[in-house]
Amino acid sequence: MEQETVDRIYSMVDEGKGFPDIAQELQLDVSIVRKCYIKEYSVKHRPVKRRVGYYVVGATWGDNLEREDKFSDFIKNGYWKMGWDEASTPIHFAERLHSIRVGDYIAIKRLMGRDSIWIKIKAIGKVIGIVNDIILVHWIECFEDRIVPIKGCIGTIYGPFRKDEKNGEWLEKVFSL
Repeated sequence: MEQETVDRIYSMVDEGKGFPDIAQELQLDVSIVRKCYIKEYSVKHRPVKRRVGYYVVGATWGDNLEREDKFSDFIKNGYWKMGWDEASTPIHFAERLHSIRVGDYIAIKRLMGRDSIWIKIKAIGKVIGIVNDIILVHWIECFEDRIVPIKGCIGTIYGPFRKDEKNGEWLEKVFSL
C-alpha cells in the first residue's frame, strides 16, 4: 500500500472516522483498511502524548453454548487477549483494543446476570507491553467482592475512560487499591 494512502487512513482515524467509512471513502475493502491500520503501522507504536487510559475488559471467550473462562490464565501468565478472531472482531472492539498503550490500566470484569446493573471487578493491572494483539499486564490486585455499576460495560472491551467529572468517581470505585 502506498504511503500516501496509509497517511490518509491515519488522518481519517484521527478525525474520528471508523474503518467502514474510511474504506468506503477510499474505495477499499474494510479488511484492507483494518490490516493497514492495525498490523503494518499499528497506532500503539506511534508516539502519542495523552492522559492515562482506563479499560474494562472481559475474560470469557466463546458464545452462549461454549464458554471458556480465561481469567486464571490471564492472571497466571500476565496478559490479556481479546477472544475474537481477527475476521470476526467487531470494529469498535478492534479500535478500542488498539488504543491501549503501555502505562494504561486495565480491569477484568464479570457480568452479574443478564439484567443486572452491576459488574464484579475481578482484577486490576497496569499495561507493561503490547505484542501484536496481546496486552502484557502487571496484575496489581485480584478481588472477590468489588461490585460497581455496569456503566454500559457488557461486552469484551470498553475504554479508554479518562479521570474527569463524568467518570472520576466510577473509575475510583473500579481501580482503587
